[in-house]
Amino acid sequence: MSKSIKDQTISVSTQQEALKTLEDNKQNQTTSTTVAASQTSIEHDTHRRSKEDDFNLQDCQKEMREFYLDVMSKVPLLEWVPGDTKDMKSIFVDPVCALETKDSDEKLENVLERDFLLKNEDLVKRDKELKNEDLINIETNEGQISKRVLVVGKGGTGKSIISANLAYKWAQNTPNSSLSKFSLVVVIIMRKIQGNNASLEDIIFEQILPEDSKVSKESLKSYIKSHPEEVLVVLDGIDEDSSGTIRNKSGDIRKILENRKLRNSCVILTTRSEGMNDLRSCVTHFTRVKLHGFSTMKIHQYIEKYFRRDKAKGTKLLNMLNDNPKTMSLATTPILLLMICLLWETDCSLPKTMTQLYRKTVRHLWNVYKSKEGQEPPSDEESDDEKLGDELNKLIHQLGKVALQNFDMQIDGYKNTFNRNDFESEVLELAHRVNILSKETSKSELSKKTSVTFLHATLTEYCAGVYLSSLIDTDHAECEQMLQKLVLVIDSETLRIAKGTLHFCCGTKSNATRFLLEYMVKVMKPKGMGIINPHLRHIYESQLSYKQCQEFVSLYSRLDRIKLIINEDYIPCVQYLFDLFESSQQGLFPMLTEIQINTSITPLLQSIVKHATNLNRVTVYIDRQFCEVSDNGESYLTLFYQAVSSISSLKHLGLLSTIIQKCDATPLIQMLTKNKVKLEELILMHFQLDPNAVAHFLRTNNFITRVSLANSDGLQSVDEIFQVLPYLSKMYYLSLIGYRVSSGVIKHLRSVVSQLAHLRLRCCGLNETHLLELVAFLSKAQKLTTLDLSHNLFPASSFVSLARYLEKIPQLAKLCLVNTGLEDEGACELAKCLISKPTLRTLELDKNWIGPIGKRELCLVYLLIFIRSHPGYPTCNEEDI
Repeated sequence: MSKSIKDQTISVSTQQEALKTLEDNKQNQTTSTTVAASQTSIEHDTHRRSKEDDFNLQDCQKEMREFYLDVMSKVPLLEWVPGDTKDMKSIFVDPVCALETKDSDEKLENVLERDFLLKNEDLVKRDKELKNEDLINIETNEGQISKRVLVVGKGGTGKSIISANLAYKWAQNTPNSSLSKFSLVVVIIMRKIQGNNASLEDIIFEQILPEDSKVSKESLKSYIKSHPEEVLVVLDGIDEDSSGTIRNKSGDIRKILENRKLRNSCVILTTRSEGMNDLRSCVTHFTRVKLHGFSTMKIHQYIEKYFRRDKAKGTKLLNMLNDNPKTMSLATTPILLLMICLLWETDCSLPKTMTQLYRKTVRHLWNVYKSKEGQEPPSDEESDDEKLGDELNKLIHQLGKVALQNFDMQIDGYKNTFNRNDFESEVLELAHRVNILSKETSKSELSKKTSVTFLHATLTEYCAGVYLSSLIDTDHAECEQMLQKLVLVIDSETLRIAKGTLHFCCGTKSNATRFLLEYMVKVMKPKGMGIINPHLRHIYESQLSYKQCQEFVSLYSRLDRIKLIINEDYIPCVQYLFDLFESSQQGLFPMLTEIQINTSITPLLQSIVKHATNLNRVTVYIDRQFCEVSDNGESYLTLFYQAVSSISSLKHLGLLSTIIQKCDATPLIQMLTKNKVKLEELILMHFQLDPNAVAHFLRTNNFITRVSLANSDGLQSVDEIFQVLPYLSKMYYLSLIGYRVSSGVIKHLRSVVSQLAHLRLRCCGLNETHLLELVAFLSKAQKLTTLDLSHNLFPASSFVSLARYLEKIPQLAKLCLVNTGLEDEGACELAKCLISKPTLRTLELDKNWIGPIGKRELCLVYLLIFIRSHPGYPTCNEEDI
């Protein structure tokens, strides 16, 4: 027994010694590992510093500046005419660009949520025209310089020339230039990237630095990584990336877009608006700048510069443009103005449509080619503006066929870079000699190959449009097959089409217009789509007669709704149709059921509204031109009020004023009341209003279901509106921004709270008393999906009561409490309540004083929101997390 105990004691002692030895060994290993890791870290740091020491910034700057001054200092009059250039300094005119405040298809209430808490100086800033170098100094709403800028514009509006000018100005190394803060400016042309896995430094060596550069890739990479704030990156034409580098999520370009790389660098992207469909999720954090092309003043500046050696010819062109509004509208697009100047310089003639302009330009290129080949110029018959000639027509058809066969709307539209094998060798060589196609051999050691491109995206669209028009006469089945790729109806409000190609198709042959419109109406009707904007451009390009237009317009009677959205691009088309149908009661405008005006078209607007007698929905952005006085002595705004208030069928009215000095909408409200217009929806943003007039209108209009009013000064009371709420038995949507709400009137919400789905009281001076009145009857809000109390400061303790009552709202999907004084305690209470809400999809709590504890609790809520909002993720609850 004693021996056994002794043996056990020895055994335990041995185990303890073994454990101690193990621990000592483990500690020694840990110490050894730590030392090794430290040595490795030192070696890596030394290696990195060594790479930086190898990098000579002056050599790199010198090589980049030499390239930019050599290549970017010359502006091609037309990209596809080599050698036909002018100096950047002598020809460059800044295109008009400004901060983008809305998308053309954006809903009015979304604009309200985002923009209508801006101060007056912010509105002025958004309306201010930006110059080229301003792109690197754009302030965000928080007063910081934006490091991510997205320049959006239609084809040919000057996106590439802006990129080239930034490089050129940096290369000039002018003292005190805003670009001098950058030690390196990297301008990358996206369509020239070879391979979808190229690193940033690979692309720089491919496009900018010479093969015998004194700079190594590794040292350049190290410098950019350690000095990101000194680097400006410009990615020109991200919609023209055909290498797939943007879609490669592990590639440098995609990482830059998603802010996973070079976060402290300034990055500028340029793209066509239709090229953004597949990239919207990557660039939501970018400040958007809209490129508008040339204003009338800029057109004059450009023509004066172009014809500085022949001022008489330039003056004559300006006079012709002023007398020809249709061609003047083309001249607002820089590339089209280039073509107009080129053709005017040659034969002093002006086209009416974009199709005619491209046809003339392609014929000009063909004639130059023929002359160089020593062949006779075309006869007068062959030079007919309506014809290209058999040989040239065949070439355009062959190029257009290849372009269309490689078109894919779901990915990125037209393929921008082709392989040699995509074209027949004879076609490729001829198109190259005529300067419609270019050939470029990659200098990359990884993939030496020849790529083929159309020298401008609009030229691709022209060739494809001409070929498509030929199919209408020869092969209806193939034509419909092509149209299935070119026209996609997503839903009742979303239509994606290859605009340029279809415009050129209709402009080439008038019978193509009928075929195309019939097809579009056929595919639109099943999905309830009624937006007809693209159709107007097709009809305009065809330059049809009144009788032909009347026949086409009759097709729209097959649609359940007909909506017209007028952006600045469509003004000439609308004016053209209005001139055709002005004296007729059977034209397009009486058929309209919805209209949205996003640009200045006074005095045309009130004339359209006057003729559009069957409208039920009107949305208009009111700008400065509405304040101007018409010929009869009344302002255009008054005339518009009179026209819109006389539409007896009107059900939905939305007006958004972008004027700093707010317009008074009281006369409109009084006219609507007098004419007994039974609105269901009233949206008025940034207007002065008499609350008594609004209350009287609402009291006599129990059809109203939705009221949205926004005012930026926060001084005007809306107590009278609250007092009529008991009379509005169908009200389900109430949104008030920037209006003062007195104590005691919140109680009137009790009468409608059971039917409300949306309640927004932003920046209304609400306090704890208001909040207690509100939460007292929130339990009755069984249909409420959105609650927004942002920009009202409440005591921190009041959120405990709010959280308790939020639990009783079964369908809550969106909660906004931005800048409300929320602290840790309230955040924790909200988290406990919201984590068990399966309906919640949006939670906005910015600009509050939430500490680490509150943020930790809210992280679980945000995680659940993300999982529930993304189909494909498994169902998850608190226990799973």
